[in-house]
Amino acid sequence: MGIRRGKKAYKKVKKEIEKINTQLDPGQIPGADASLTGEQIFEDNKPANIKDVPYTPSFPYTGRQIIIDSGRVHLNAKDDFIILASKKSIALSAVGSVNIDSDSSFVVNSNQVKLGISATEPLVKGNKLLIGMNAFTQILQALPNVINGQVYDSAGGAIPEIVEIVGAIAKAAKVLEVSLKDSLSTKNFTE
Repeated sequence: MGIRRGKKAYKKVKKEIEKINTQLDPGQIPGADASLTGEQIFEDNKPANIKDVPYTPSFPYTGRQIIIDSGRVHLNAKDDFIILASKKSIALSAVGSVNIDSDSSFVVNSNQVKLGISATEPLVKGNKLLIGMNAFTQILQALPNVINGQVYDSAGGAIPEIVEIVGAIAKAAKVLEVSLKDSLSTKNFTE
């Protein structure tokens, strides 16, 4: 009797795992490829033909130029906007801080944005991570129902410690699920 229940619980767990595998099938996620390794996925996220090294101007510059040297420089466009445009690069540099303030939004539109001169780690896409983590927490929370309160060893004896551990895992998954709701920023976004 106990072995049959154990096999039945195993079949339930296997069925749940197959259901999750179907739900998280990379073929159903736009742009995902199940055959890619982690390194290939990260490499594919890097835009083609993007130079990682910023433009370095040559010094001394001998072409036409305007130099403004003063204690304070103030540019103010009373009715419209200020345009800074360059064929090669625009550099903002300060010994203290560089501040960009806006009452509306601040948009950086580039093929690649690096936060740090040696940045190599890709940013996490919050909504996609949240979907995966929610699916994971749902699986863990379903474990107590799958084992149905009983787990048996090969001799048919009940193993209450496993039931207790699975219950603790399900509770931890619920705590994670609740905290995930507050994990996404309402101010910062990426593509």
